[in-house]
Amino acid sequence: MTLLITWVLVQAYPQPMLMATGRVLQPLALLANDAPGASLSFAARHFVLVEALGVAAASTAAALILLDIARPTAPRVLLVLATLGAAIGVKSLATAWLLGEAETLHWLSSGAQGGLVFAALAIAASSVMAPTRRLTAALIALLVALALANFAPENAYYQVMLGRWDQGPWINFNRLLSAAAVAWPFVALVHLLDRRRGARS
Repeated sequence: MTLLITWVLVQAYPQPMLMATGRVLQPLALLANDAPGASLSFAARHFVLVEALGVAAASTAAALILLDIARPTAPRVLLVLATLGAAIGVKSLATAWLLGEAETLHWLSSGAQGGLVFAALAIAASSVMAPTRRLTAALIALLVALALANFAPENAYYQVMLGRWDQGPWINFNRLLSAAAVAWPFVALVHLLDRRRGARS
């Protein structure tokens, strides 16, 4: 559960895409005194689809990790809804804190909305899979989310967040959140590979 609690908490850190984690290219580019990383170029209408795919993949990966570790008798639907709801709640509170209460749902773009719908359908379909196949689906979703978090272009919401973000005395806490957000998908990847190996043995 520590893995999922961490995923919920790191949603407080501003990211270019809802539910995104593991963004390593920009920090590496900055350390190398280079341009802020490589990204794919999309027309605005195409970016909505890219964002929706990224949100869906990240949400699905987290939900499938939860389904894998939950007890068979646990209320799985409620647990998934609670986890995703908590992540959305953390994102909304963080947005309200940074931009003001009027902007609480500033993150809820068309792509984010579509991604949450796609995630619900993907989670429902994956929930009936055999454990090994569900773990494989989680791995694929995690890798897709990681790729899009690093290569998708930054959106307007992210630029506004950065422009109005005054870290002040919270800078050390924000660095901790940033490190956790970067590390999370890689830790989750190791976890899923280990679980998949155990399920197949």
